[in-house]
Amino acid sequence: MEDNKHWEAGKCLESLLSSIELSEFGFRIQGMAAHVLLRLGARILEINSQGHPDIMAESGTGRIFVEVEADIHQLRPRALTDEDLKGITPLRFGDSGYFAVALCSPFPRWLLIEHSRLQRRRGIPALPSVLRALANKDISNLWTSAFIDFLTTNCQNLKYFSYQFLEQRAIEGRPL
Repeated sequence: MEDNKHWEAGKCLESLLSSIELSEFGFRIQGMAAHVLLRLGARILEINSQGHPDIMAESGTGRIFVEVEADIHQLRPRALTDEDLKGITPLRFGDSGYFAVALCSPFPRWLLIEHSRLQRRRGIPALPSVLRALANKDISNLWTSAFIDFLTTNCQNLKYFSYQFLEQRAIEGRPL
């Protein structure tokens, strides 16, 4: 998957990161995650800059609850809080909950780890290599493909896409 388009997407994220603060970058990744979901056919119900889950969406099978995190250098262990886990807990049959980690460089990709796999690891920090092993490969690949397309299509405008802009467009169901 690490082809020219993937490399170009990494350069787009690097350029964005160099033009904004790290905290804002995390919020933008969250907004981009909502647009990934839109591209995959979901309807965005809610995006929370604070609180849990970060994103609540609806698909043909049920609700999707997502906690989003950006990992820039792929070095730091990640662990969800009890509140994070509660926020992505499926409520009904057909619902799904994910910890979505955006590995941002050098080749952007998403790791989508299902709630059930995290529940067994409650409070245990995991390096990106462990998260890769826990991730649902098929869903992670779908998200990554949509993310690469989003980044390469919008590369020149990424710096202008504020969190609020990304959020508003996603809630309105207008994917970028």
